[in-house]
Amino acid sequence: MGSVNVNVTNNVPAFNRALLYGIKKETSKSANWAGNRLIMAGVEKLEKKDTGFLAKSITYNVKENAAGVHLKFGTNVKYAIFVHEGTKPHWPPKTAIDKWAKRKFKIRNKKVLDRVSFAIRRKIALFGTEANPFIADAVNSEFKGIVSRFNGIPGKVKKKLGVK
Repeated sequence: MGSVNVNVTNNVPAFNRALLYGIKKETSKSANWAGNRLIMAGVEKLEKKDTGFLAKSITYNVKENAAGVHLKFGTNVKYAIFVHEGTKPHWPPKTAIDKWAKRKFKIRNKKVLDRVSFAIRRKIALFGTEANPFIADAVNSEFKGIVSRFNGIPGKVKKKLGVK
């Protein structure tokens, strides 16, 4: 009777490369999926306020390197930290509040604008501003789904490679 010898060791490096490539590819796809989910959740947590500039500035970036796949999510708008964390009582700049009050309340009269602006600034001076942790809330609301997606990567790769 004849025999068949299969030398698996010659195929192991190729299989390992295919496995690692598959994991990295699926991880990258999942990171992009997670980034999009986080953006949608972050925008939803902000609601449409004033100009919508902050919501439009939320972005993510996926980078691949030898250490793995990295997802960075957030915004580069300077005032985002004050919206996210809130502020302690302080006197905000008059010009910034004037611009906001003009847009928000459509005020044209200078005296009315001065009164409204002073009232808003005084409230902030007494109480600060309330935090709206839109980035943290987005991460918390999407966390389980993102973890589940990443936990499914090995199974997807095995299936694609025909491994049971």
